[in-house]
Amino acid sequence: MIEYNVHYYWRIYMARKIVIIGAHAAGTDAASAARKTDRTAEITMITDQKVAGYSPCGIPFVIGRHIKSFDDLIVFPPSYYRMMKIDLRLETKAKKINTEEKTVEI
Repeated sequence: MIEYNVHYYWRIYMARKIVIIGAHAAGTDAASAARKTDRTAEITMITDQKVAGYSPCGIPFVIGRHIKSFDDLIVFPPSYYRMMKIDLRLETKAKKINTEEKTVEI
């Protein structure tokens, strides 16, 4: 009798789905780490902001003119997310999170 490891085959054929809510520096780092860990994962980042991948801690420095512009706070351009195959959803709110069903309503 041959026994199969169902979990092993499931991992090969079923891509893991990862949703990250928040796309500031920490969210972008989480998405990058997830991509490095699992190259086949479907990674979606959701943010209600107009831009992603910046550090909000730097905003006072822009206001105080220690940093020239807000654009200088953006660590990762939109092309980075395309290259890393991360589905970036800007200006999108997570309305409901169901941890039991593992779903996010946007």
